[in-house]
Amino acid sequence: MKKLVAKVSTQQRSGLNPKTLYIYETDSGMVSYSYTNSRGSSFAISNMQCGWRGPNLPDCVYDYKNPFHLLRNVIKAVNGGVQEVTDSKLYSKKFNF
Repeated sequence: MKKLVAKVSTQQRSGLNPKTLYIYETDSGMVSYSYTNSRGSSFAISNMQCGWRGPNLPDCVYDYKNPFHLLRNVIKAVNGGVQEVTDSKLYSKKFNF
């Protein structure tokens, strides 16, 4: 079962194509993502091209003290790619471990 941790709104640097990145914590402590547009169409996470100018997206919650630190690192990774973060919302105050 996945638990929603946070939501990050993104758009291309040109201001086009707004999308939403949902961040989940799985029962095993891994981080899972879902990337959709306003109509609900799914997109590959690789479309954000994270990791080529900045850090990669986090993959394990055990590397972070709390969901806020995880969200902060997700934002750094997204801003290092071709998208930019326009808004974010934290849904969880603590991890399940």
